Amino acid sequence: MQSQYVNFWRNSKHSFFILFKEEVLQIFGKWSQKDSSSLEAGGILLGERYKLGLIVTLATQPQPTDNRKRNYFERLPFGHQEIANITYKKTSGKSIYVGEWHTHYEKRPIPSKLDLFEWNVLSIQYPKLPLLTVIVGTDDLFVGVTSLSKRIIFLPVNGRTFGERGC
Repeated sequence: MQSQYVNFWRNSKHSFFILFKEEVLQIFGKWSQKDSSSLEAGGILLGERYKLGLIVTLATQPQPTDNRKRNYFERLPFGHQEIANITYKKTSGKSIYVGEWHTHYEKRPIPSKLDLFEWNVLSIQYPKLPLLTVIVGTDDLFVGVTSLSKRIIFLPVNGRTFGERGC
């Protein structure tokens, strides 16, 4: 089944691309907050890092130990870390941690103040790595890369484009 979300994103200013495998987009669709009573969901993103982009090959699904509320998601390491370790070994180190994802009950999601704070914390934890930050909305994705020095916002290449957004 084809996902509703766009799989190829780019930032024209930085000549950097992000490609989501279809399986990742299906995970996003499975956990999107389809109605007003749905809880937030999220996980980590694993993939391959290249000089000019990222290919996201796996998104972990919410684990039973995660803290899920209507407008809040806290990913706890249990389950997610084990999946990352197994995937890393299975791919001989090719598939690595590239970022985080979570949902919002918004058609076109935008980061909250808490999201921006948490992404800043991630930047401090991984100072040498730009990390992918994805918010899954009911209709669209917010896709960004964050690091200590900058935050880059991406736009879909093969689909709906609703203009540059900054945060």
